Amino acid sequence: MERTCGSIACGPLHEEFLSLQAAARTAQSEVATVRDEFNAVSKAEARALFAALDEAEVADGLRMDLERERTRHEYTISAAKLTEARCRAELAAVVALAWFLTGVCDRK
Repeated sequence: MERTCGSIACGPLHEEFLSLQAAARTAQSEVATVRDEFNAVSKAEARALFAALDEAEVADGLRMDLERERTRHEYTISAAKLTEARCRAELAAVVALAWFLTGVCDRK
């Protein structure tokens, strides 16, 4: 049986239309909510990505500093070893000269 809603006949199709229209409004509201959630997640992901990039840059800088310090340390060790070798050579020369001079002095 049809009812009338003003000048429009209301029947099961009209009620189904109204039900579908309400469902469409609910879906639109849910889409807006999901879109807002997606935007929030996207912003959080972007912040996390930039934070990770910043950390990677800091780590690269620290690695470069560490490599520079290691190279400087190795150079210092090499220079110390070279200085030690020169001092030992000079000491050996002085000792040899002292032995030579004591031998020469004993002959006189």
